Amino acid sequence: MAAPDFGLEALYRLHPVNSKTNAVIVLVHFVLTKNGLLHVGRGIYWENDEIGSEMLPADWEQSDREYRYVSRADPKKRFILTFSGPETVLLVRMVHVKQKVTTSICVDTEKHVDGTQLASNTPRLIFPKLFDLMAQISNELLDEHQAATCSIGTSAPSSNPRGPSYEPGGPPNISRNPDINPLFHEEV
Repeated sequence: MAAPDFGLEALYRLHPVNSKTNAVIVLVHFVLTKNGLLHVGRGIYWENDEIGSEMLPADWEQSDREYRYVSRADPKKRFILTFSGPETVLLVRMVHVKQKVTTSICVDTEKHVDGTQLASNTPRLIFPKLFDLMAQISNELLDEHQAATCSIGTSAPSSNPRGPSYEPGGPPNISRNPDINPLFHEEV
């Protein structure tokens, strides 16, 4: 079985990084493609018949930090990925276009990216805790997103919608304690 970062070093060789932000963008792109998403373009506006790719475009770092992705599986799901924030803290948001579900992750680049290693283009040197960060990206962007999209409209009501203290045909079964009842006021 291949290592979880198999192919990541080749991606960094194809897309050299010159900033901590760009290093995180390439890593997030890698995690997304490893999990079945393909990059289709920059910006937030969709065109018909866009073809997805595992590669970033040649001028990806010139972007306004907005990228479009599509799932490999049919029916195709469309996602918009945005990166915002200063060089020290990067907010990554992922929006499922049809479901209107958003997930996000905040990456502290001071903690997760070794800026002195950017020129090496070696992910295991750039990210001291590479596998932890990859897991965090996957869990907080993708897993949370899949849980959110799967739970929309599938929630079944509980057998007792008013809670355990409700008895049908009668008032709620609530014990009253005058010491904690804000409506009870005793004159002294």
